[in-house]
Amino acid sequence: DAEKSIAAGLPDGTVRVCDGETGKERSRIDTGAGACTAIALAPDARLLATGGADGRLLLWWVPTRETIQEIPAHEGAVTEVAFSGDGRVVSTAGADHAWRIWEVATAGNLVDWDGVPTVGALAFHPSGWRIAEACDAYFRVGYTTGRRMGAGIEGHSSNVCALAFSPDGRSLFSADEGGAAAVWDVSALEGMPEVYIQRLLDSS
Repeated sequence: DAEKSIAAGLPDGTVRVCDGETGKERSRIDTGAGACTAIALAPDARLLATGGADGRLLLWWVPTRETIQEIPAHEGAVTEVAFSGDGRVVSTAGADHAWRIWEVATAGNLVDWDGVPTVGALAFHPSGWRIAEACDAYFRVGYTTGRRMGAGIEGHSSNVCALAFSPDGRSLFSADEGGAAAVWDVSALEGMPEVYIQRLLDSS
């Protein structure tokens, strides 16, 4: 069951994909690149993304444990990585203060932000191309049309380190390094346009 799968990185660069309920290992991948600095599993649990201290983003086909893309994503460590709901694109943030979106099939760079604050968490909205990103003690929710993001939402007293949308996309969960968690109503995002990234994908 893909929805119950989790991925965990080990210090030697090995990534284990396990059943989230039983803990039973489903796959083990040796990245050969040292300890992973960021890990994400696609919603169908067949794609795995790993980021390293060397700035590379590696995309793996979990059933065969093979690398399908190797992307020089950042100058410095990859610090965050997240898949879109359909697994067609993946977003990364790095120690170089850049935040990018890549197409899985071609490894093409779709959107590129430079000079951003350190990103502590990324999460795609489940129904489209809207995305949430956390910087320090606030986070923003927006969409990639025109590379615009909404105003920062403040509600934490320490750095936000985790973000996740509810399955229906109407709520956003956030947690910070101090152990506080919150739930936010983001239902006003419904109906936002998604044409910018969709057009890029459809024309590729």
